[in-house]
Amino acid sequence: MLPLLSLLLFHLAFFRRFYFQNPYLYATGEPLEIEFPSSRYLGEQLRQGRFPHQDPYHFPYYTSLPILSSFYPPHMAMSVIQSFLPLDLAWKVFSFASVLHYFWASVGAFLLFSGFGSWLAFFGAITFTHMGYAVKQNAPIIYTLSWVPWVLYGAEIQS
Repeated sequence: MLPLLSLLLFHLAFFRRFYFQNPYLYATGEPLEIEFPSSRYLGEQLRQGRFPHQDPYHFPYYTSLPILSSFYPPHMAMSVIQSFLPLDLAWKVFSFASVLHYFWASVGAFLLFSGFGSWLAFFGAITFTHMGYAVKQNAPIIYTLSWVPWVLYGAEIQS
């Protein structure tokens, strides 16, 4: 329980500006221009029972673009939830879903490195999941990188 609490405290400290100062901190570039509107549209279409669907606004082949994460179940669930909300609150849900993936990744990395002792596992978890390349604003990259430690952990326990 202490390792999870430590990872949670590190997560809150690392993303303190998002959680405690400005939830619109990541409202720039691709997330705001492409990912958020397309996820909002995805949620609206899913609520109406249309999947796969076509996007008449931005992308003619919406479901063929991996950057839109249209087949990723947590993204689909988040899209449906945010489609019920006003835009400002929907953006917070979108950003929270992305940031929460870092905590998920750190738990997986902690389990991956747990054979080396709890301190090394904690250090491995925070460095593996919060390295320079992994900390992005691009949701599909965050989603992908958050599963890397879990895939490696799964390979480790199966061998």
